[in-house]
Amino acid sequence: MSSPPAYARSVEELRPGDTTSERFELILEARRHDTLLAPAILGFQSFEDDAQYLPAGDLARIVGFSAETNLRHGTIEGWFLEPENRFLIDAKNLSYTLRGETFPLQPEDIFVQDQGGGFGDVYVRADVLNRIWPLDLTIDMGALRLNVGTAYKLPYELKEEREKKHESFLNKHTDEIDFTGFQNVQNPYRLYSPPIIDLTSDASWNDAEKREDARLFLAGKNDLLGFSADYSMNLGYRDGEIDLPDQLRLTLERQAFGAETMPLGVRNLSIGDVSARTSEWIRGSNAGRGVSVSSRPLKRRQVFDEVTIEGTATPGWEIEIYRNNELIDFGIVGETGQYRFDSVQLQAGGNKIRTVLYGPQGQVEERNEEYRIGSSLAAPGETFYEASLVDTSRDFVPLDTTDNAQNNGIAYSGMVTHGLSRNLTVFGSASKSMTREGEKQYLTAGVNTSLGPVTGKLEAYNQIGGGYGIDGRASTSLKGWNLNLRTALFHDFESDRAGYDESARTLDAQFRASKRIKTPLGPTGFNVSALHQKRANGLETSTLQVGQTISHGDFRAGSNLRTTLRDRQLSTVRGRLDGSWRINREWQLRSILDYDVRPDFALDEFTADILYRPSSKLSAGLTVGQDLQDDRSKIGANINYDFGTFLGGVQTNWQKDDGYKIALRASTSLAPFGKDGRYIASSRSQRLQNALYGHVFLDKNLDGVFDAGDEPVPDTRLLLNDRKTVTADDEGYLTDVQSEAGDYAALTFDPGSAENPFLVPMKDGYRVLLRPGVAQGVRIPLVEAGLIDGTAFFENGKSVPGLRLQLVDAQGAVVKESMTGFDGFYTFEQVKPGDYTVRADPALDVNLVAQAVSITPENLFLYGTDLDLLEKEDVKNARRFAALAPEAQYGRYTAIVGTLKKMQKTLSGI
Repeated sequence: MSSPPAYARSVEELRPGDTTSERFELILEARRHDTLLAPAILGFQSFEDDAQYLPAGDLARIVGFSAETNLRHGTIEGWFLEPENRFLIDAKNLSYTLRGETFPLQPEDIFVQDQGGGFGDVYVRADVLNRIWPLDLTIDMGALRLNVGTAYKLPYELKEEREKKHESFLNKHTDEIDFTGFQNVQNPYRLYSPPIIDLTSDASWNDAEKREDARLFLAGKNDLLGFSADYSMNLGYRDGEIDLPDQLRLTLERQAFGAETMPLGVRNLSIGDVSARTSEWIRGSNAGRGVSVSSRPLKRRQVFDEVTIEGTATPGWEIEIYRNNELIDFGIVGETGQYRFDSVQLQAGGNKIRTVLYGPQGQVEERNEEYRIGSSLAAPGETFYEASLVDTSRDFVPLDTTDNAQNNGIAYSGMVTHGLSRNLTVFGSASKSMTREGEKQYLTAGVNTSLGPVTGKLEAYNQIGGGYGIDGRASTSLKGWNLNLRTALFHDFESDRAGYDESARTLDAQFRASKRIKTPLGPTGFNVSALHQKRANGLETSTLQVGQTISHGDFRAGSNLRTTLRDRQLSTVRGRLDGSWRINREWQLRSILDYDVRPDFALDEFTADILYRPSSKLSAGLTVGQDLQDDRSKIGANINYDFGTFLGGVQTNWQKDDGYKIALRASTSLAPFGKDGRYIASSRSQRLQNALYGHVFLDKNLDGVFDAGDEPVPDTRLLLNDRKTVTADDEGYLTDVQSEAGDYAALTFDPGSAENPFLVPMKDGYRVLLRPGVAQGVRIPLVEAGLIDGTAFFENGKSVPGLRLQLVDAQGAVVKESMTGFDGFYTFEQVKPGDYTVRADPALDVNLVAQAVSITPENLFLYGTDLDLLEKEDVKNARRFAALAPEAQYGRYTAIVGTLKKMQKTLSGI
């Protein structure tokens, strides 16, 4: 609720004949920095010397000190911050005791205000309270504000810190958002939804070969047959002939979001072009047409310190893989539109893996995933399973019927995981892989564990008809260093990852360490990796890799040095220097230099890119490269313009001995993300984006639908997961397209964004499902809120201060709370239309006559809803009297309530 206005008035004006009439009241707002501690506390100021007095008991309660007030004896006793800081303030004996030592007080330092019925407080001069408690209290008389400026953290602040830590812990270990009171907005899988299509085309001329080529790459996503369909294909034109696609990649996927599951506990089901994943030392995956199921939540995949990053993108685009903002790998999207990075290594703790795609026209796309070493631990009694069955010889849509002779056959993989305890999970797997040496079958079993700051994994391998192996891994953090250790031993074990015949590994050991520190030059990262391998033929190789990165403002530089030993003899030393510099808002420079140190020092290759972007629409680039070994030079230039609905540009390249090439490029994305599901064209890819559209309006007839008589509410703001702000246009419509992974999200209305401050949402919030390929629509009806106020009275007509009240809706839920002020006045603000009951907090165990009230669009403001506090026995007598003579008129039955002492102890500020 909002704060009542602070003001001051004479005690005599409030209570004629009061013995404290030489002081006047101060109604003060209590604050600590920007935090409102209490909307109003009752203080006093002396007419004679302007001394200011504060209620010690009330103040102790507000800041969270442990204190007990005894008005009869005029004492307040307890402790602050720590139990050894005990105190006793004694008005009767004019003294205070602090940590066992007693100090005198003057008569003008303290007095007791007893209003009867257990209400009142011990009032102490503000400067004296500062000697007793380390609160650094100051009073701003201009603003009538009490400021608590202590340097110590108060109990409520410590509690908030603990709650934030608990929330952070839960966010790391659970994926749930609290949607209590939110309306669930359905976004089910459909038989068909309008597709999102990305189109990329280019036409080129190769002068050296006197050849013209053209290509069209199409990628799409939409709902199909109750699944989310993801598909892509290539069309080409070369030497005067159309090059028909040899494959159409299609995957149908269905996920269960949040805590939901499909039959048999399935959370993910994929049909079409899928992969059969296996354990690390077998084969990363077998791809082909097939089916894959998993009961494991998407954000808790079975990984330890290595993951595979794969996906689809436009062929020819550059890819960079970042781990926690550190570049760890790069590559080019192949002609099939697929990319894959095996064995991407994770660090101890959280890992934000960012895949950045760079198009030839300056396009930039990002895809983000989060992994945590140890996330594969299952809760006690929790069981997950994963299974895949794949025909590696065919694509799901076989446009090219030629068999892949090397990997022709049926592959499968399956894994079961079970949590034995909070820190121990067991698992086992079986798989058949189509390897480069033919069909191979494997069994594995192992444990995942967590012991304090150390997470570990131990897995035993058995090759059916072959050898065996064991792989142990551990990860931890020590003094800011992320440490990973891996050791694998094999005996006659063969796989695509471990090798075959004489090249098969018998030992593979690796140690990795990384750390980021702040230096005067900027954040600096260090990475060290040592790998030792031994093979069946006796060959031993060791690799030491050392890397550094440093960032300073808009400048970033990195270096990497890789040293290789063969049979303990130094073999090669290779290095790379890379850097990027955003010179200003328009110019950016990137460069890479590769070089050899051993066997001979030589500069290998140098590449530099200069990007010029004078506006958000126009960009141009220049690329210069030099092969320093073969004396081959290359230079390229491009210019591109973003037309809003599509991106167009020209690119030209020249290379020594190969002549020049020139290409015209264009790309666009079509998606039904406009108003009412209309298609819009965009220069940026929308295929993998989550879309939300909605309408904010004033619902005058309270039916939740925008119809005749309702009015759009323009320029309002909504919050997505309390982080991102979405703003409605001048007609109340809003659209948001984002790249975050699809899942349930919380959409809430920003109450301060409407021009009319009395507009509130009909619902507390909306639980929306954002998933790529479809747009989530939602209506946000607003209603005009009302107000309820009144005064609580004793039997003698005096007001009841400090009484906690509740506003309960027709379903019995407490929707608002308030506390009566010093004069018994209370208010409930921003009350939505509906039927309510005003009552006292049941925890107080007092007999307040509840009042039934109704807020309607025609009657929004219920002023003067007064309340009576009754004694329990009188309520019973009144009920008996009413039962015997319903027609009789009976007056107000009020009395001083004997439980007021208990009530006062349980009160807390609003």
